[in-house]
Amino acid sequence: MGTGLQAGPGPVRKGWPILILAFALLGAGLGYYGGKLVKQSGARLDVSYWHLAFTPLAFLLAAAWHELGHLVGGWLSGFQFSLFIVGPIRIERLHDRLKLSLNRSLSLAGGLAAATPPPGTRLEPDEMKRALFRIVAGGPLFSLIGALLLLPATLLLSASLGITGAISLIIAVATMIPLSTGGFRSDGARLLQLSRGGEEAQRWAHLAILAGFIYTTRPRDWPRDLVTSISRIGDRSFDAVSAAWLRACHHEDRGELDDAKLWIEEALAGKDEWPIAALSTLHATAASIYAARNEAALAREQFAFLKPGGLLPKDQVLYTEALVLFAEGQREAALDTAGKALAMIPASAQGAAEAQRQNLQRIIAQCTPNQA
Repeated sequence: MGTGLQAGPGPVRKGWPILILAFALLGAGLGYYGGKLVKQSGARLDVSYWHLAFTPLAFLLAAAWHELGHLVGGWLSGFQFSLFIVGPIRIERLHDRLKLSLNRSLSLAGGLAAATPPPGTRLEPDEMKRALFRIVAGGPLFSLIGALLLLPATLLLSASLGITGAISLIIAVATMIPLSTGGFRSDGARLLQLSRGGEEAQRWAHLAILAGFIYTTRPRDWPRDLVTSISRIGDRSFDAVSAAWLRACHHEDRGELDDAKLWIEEALAGKDEWPIAALSTLHATAASIYAARNEAALAREQFAFLKPGGLLPKDQVLYTEALVLFAEGQREAALDTAGKALAMIPASAQGAAEAQRQNLQRIIAQCTPNQA
């Protein structure tokens, strides 16, 4: 489980053994005490093989309810919907529209939700921290509410409700354990970070502010003081990798390619702290920067790391490929790919998409025979 703003595969992520153990112990405890309670009450609870077969669906329902809690927290903070993934379902905001598609990333099947500040909004750090607290807390709170509603209903209605309620309770407890799983920090870890305050909480608030700019403001126009305040050389934490990536995007759009290379390589050095599904974002940015520096071999090497089904949209894959092809001198292929990528970016798209659209138009202009 995770909320948005958490940007070759790394090793198995730390935290998974603890999480699996927590699920197992909590599930065993619920089964034991739940059965004991039913026996003492004298109620009859019929559990069939159909109920056991229902368990995977119950998990998806409980996970969806948890992620909905994150989105409600975002809505209460005035944020707009950005992403919702549970199991095979993926709903995301792409530029000015919503897209429903099949989630092909197993690492995201457990659930992911994201909400971003509305266009033209820049919250102060303290306001952002309060908003982030609501967003993060919304997931475990919804899971707990779901468990409290469904578990008592088991005796009156159906064992299926009890299964879903038990899973909701497990999710509520497990996600509140402060650890890192799959490259994401758990809800409990984030809430602890915000509650403690200090430099780390401040940096996450600044990261959230910058993440909101991605859809509304070109990277070159991001506040310089904000970009520089969040990034540090040698820091390999998740937030530090996110900060280095955002700073690389900022420098690239300003044409400061030496600085862009420095920061994207800093981000790549800590990529083991990033979610597997988001690694393509780092590699796409690296390929773009190397292509802009006419380092075609390095650009192609980074492009080869891009994997389908993660958090990188198809138009950005095509955009990156067009840049790599252009750097390699494959003008006909670059022209064709750039045309496909440009067709997927609405003319009204702002933020990073505006910079991408301009670069694609430049490639098309330089690769079109009668304009070359």
